[in-house]
Amino acid sequence: MTVGSGIGSSIGCGKETVYGSFVTPTRWLEYESETLKLMPNRIQGNGLAQGVFVPRGSQRVTTTQQGGGDLKSRFFYKGMGLYLGALMGNTSLAPVQQGATAAYLQTHVLADPSGDMLTIQKGVPDLGGTIRKYNFVGSKVEKATFECGVDQPLMVTFNIDSKNVDETNAYTSPTYLTSNPYFHFGQFSYLAGAVGAEAAVTGVQKVSLVIDRPMYDKGFYADGTGLKAEPTLNGYTKITGSIETDFIDKTKFADLFVSGAAVPSIIFRWQGPIIASTFHNQLDIQLTDMFFDTDTPQVGGPDVVKPKINFTALYDDSNQPLTISYTSTDTTL
Repeated sequence: MTVGSGIGSSIGCGKETVYGSFVTPTRWLEYESETLKLMPNRIQGNGLAQGVFVPRGSQRVTTTQQGGGDLKSRFFYKGMGLYLGALMGNTSLAPVQQGATAAYLQTHVLADPSGDMLTIQKGVPDLGGTIRKYNFVGSKVEKATFECGVDQPLMVTFNIDSKNVDETNAYTSPTYLTSNPYFHFGQFSYLAGAVGAEAAVTGVQKVSLVIDRPMYDKGFYADGTGLKAEPTLNGYTKITGSIETDFIDKTKFADLFVSGAAVPSIIFRWQGPIIASTFHNQLDIQLTDMFFDTDTPQVGGPDVVKPKINFTALYDDSNQPLTISYTSTDTTL
């Protein structure tokens, strides 16, 4: 029997090969919270009939349905690859061994996410300790938000769109990765400069990064199922966010807003302990051609001036606009 509360819950995922076809989970995430749910579209008949004063229950029907919601977690040293792959379009990526050591590098670049979908299985215990399973099949990661500030862990929220939710396929008891800490502010560095020559910049206290992959997810067709086809990209990827700083070096932020010039490359880096040799548990998120959209620094009182700089990353016609490099001991996603 399982504890009959959220303590007994689980979230697992596995890579699908056919959109919406259940697969057994292979990775389990120690998550903070989730809002995953079934979303049916139901309509009610209201035909007039003499002597009938309340609409008939027999005329309430489900026309279409889907699933989805948010999944929020700390970003761990291991086990995050399937979600990154579904976001970036890289679920078939093979981690590359580093220097014949136990370190493996995943390099995620933006690609077409067609065919990159997951089954996400949510195990929800009732008060009696029985696990109630909800399988979110055909799950696409449409957006991710990364956040990290002083004395905070690195948090990530994945926005999930699912073809359907079923309760028929078997529940799989979770198996969690051991010795798996998470990245945090004490490991965080902000680097900026020319591509390949980025240098540390002081003053940054918090970062928020949103990677939004707009998709057409309304493909409901007359096929007798009421379920949609796999979503497809229907807009440019939006890479936006904000940086909260102390006002130390205006040339790194404020002057770039005034001039409208781009920062050729920035790297948000979280570097944990060494795995082997010179290879660390590490997450690098690199953006190129980054523009600042914020205002001139403003004074709101006697305290230290703390500008909040909004940014947008674009394509510089040469380098990858977004690269997520994740070094761990995972030999597979």
